[in-house]
Amino acid sequence: MQAAIDTANEGDTVIVPEGDCTWTTSSENVPAVEISGKGIILKGMGVDLTVINDETGTLSSQRPLRISGTANVRITGFTFQGMKKRNATEPAIVVSGTDWRIDHCKFDAAGTMGRGIVAYGTGVVDHCTFKNTYQGVSIMGDDDASWERPLSLGSKEAVYIEDCLFDYSDPFDGALDAYAGARYVFRYNTVLNTHAGHHGRDSGGYRSV
Repeated sequence: MQAAIDTANEGDTVIVPEGDCTWTTSSENVPAVEISGKGIILKGMGVDLTVINDETGTLSSQRPLRISGTANVRITGFTFQGMKKRNATEPAIVVSGTDWRIDHCKFDAAGTMGRGIVAYGTGVVDHCTFKNTYQGVSIMGDDDASWERPLSLGSKEAVYIEDCLFDYSDPFDGALDAYAGARYVFRYNTVLNTHAGHHGRDSGGYRSV
């Protein structure tokens, strides 16, 4: 899969077939798969059809999929499962950049306490299911710089989370967490047996949202 991503051009679609696949890594802070510097679509065959088992364990805090330094990346049609909790930066997907989209995916952390998505920059998470993730979506801003800019309410300068299902048997740390001047819209979602929360100066030393 990484070879296909590396050879893809801007605007290409990399299609991942139906089946189960285990992603691993052998180095600290190295993801199993990375998309960097190009806007492509990574497309599975659908929820519970293309299944990614996270076996990066405690070796990588950026795992198993990292998207960085790019615009217009889309991830769709996957189930991610088995994410193990170590700290706040170990989700199934960590994404940064602009105008990215993560849609029609499932994040199932049953028994592992892993996170779903850690999001930087601006983009949309839509039509996804989060089952017992320690946090569903964690949104990171740019801290003091965010507080120095004017408000951008109603614009695309935010992370949008919409039309998602957060289905929890225990509240854990919430459907949503946000840090460091994060800007987001959370709407049209179904939230079962959990809540949304924020971090500020009270913990972690971050500015609030």
